[in-house]
Amino acid sequence: MFILHRIHSWLDAPVGLEEDAVRQASLINLLFRWGVIFLVATLLLWPFVANSQNSRQYLYISLVLLMGLFPVKFVLNFGQLRMAGYLMAAVFWLTFAIAALVSHDGIASTPFWALITITPILAGFINGTRASIVMTVLNWGFGGYLTWIDLNNPVHAVPYFEEPAYRYLALMIMASVFPLIVYVWHQNLRNALSHVRITEQAQAETAAYRVQNEQLEEAVATRTSALENSLTREQLLAAKLTVALESEMQLSEMQSRIITVVSHEFRTPLSVIMSSSDLLQNYYERLGEERRETVHQRIRDSIFYLTGLLQDVTMVDKAQRATIQMAF
Repeated sequence: MFILHRIHSWLDAPVGLEEDAVRQASLINLLFRWGVIFLVATLLLWPFVANSQNSRQYLYISLVLLMGLFPVKFVLNFGQLRMAGYLMAAVFWLTFAIAALVSHDGIASTPFWALITITPILAGFINGTRASIVMTVLNWGFGGYLTWIDLNNPVHAVPYFEEPAYRYLALMIMASVFPLIVYVWHQNLRNALSHVRITEQAQAETAAYRVQNEQLEEAVATRTSALENSLTREQLLAAKLTVALESEMQLSEMQSRIITVVSHEFRTPLSVIMSSSDLLQNYYERLGEERRETVHQRIRDSIFYLTGLLQDVTMVDKAQRATIQMAF
């Protein structure tokens, strides 16, 4: 299990790269994996096609490509992405070029066809449109060299249905379309990635707006609750003030009544005291003992009455204060 994990980590390396570097590294890893699988399958199937005319040539090409892919992977795992891309393009170009050079078919050979079709696309997808153009220019030069050999060296002379120069021009003009294809692919990829970034940014902004709206709604709800609580407290306070005002009005009315009653009730005993004191002062000698005692008793009764009246007023005032305090 540990070995499988190490192999998987080695195949996925490198990690922690930027977006463009991750895309390039993923493409190189993809080509490495499927290239190794395809080449190993080719080597396993080689005994079944060993009797074909070009079987040995295909065997050598498969072995060279298989061995060339591993240095590319090692360079990639060291973080040299650009170097790994150039190395992979160079491995494929040199392998097909050497195979086409030693082949007696010249520009009609399968390695040359693979050279002019695979290498511009491979280099373009990994390293960009410029690399595809460079590969196409190299293929033009190498194809011209093979055509020159076919025209001037009888050993490499190959029967063609058309002139070698025309065949060369037709093949290379057709192969020159591949850089344009690579350019269009990169443009579409950039546009797609741009749309993805815009979509992700819009989603992030939408999520941020949603969070802000939720925060605002929460703040509004909190503020509304605080206002409702404040309004409730004010209503309770207003009710208490109303009760206090009513109590104060009742107190004022009661005080007015008390003053009226007390002033009326005070007059009678005071008049009695006044008249009795005048009677004693003016007619003390003329009054008999019994009469004087009666006058004195009347004065005392009036005083007791006034005292009781004052006590009643005091008790009423205390009761009113207690009632008002409890209501408030």
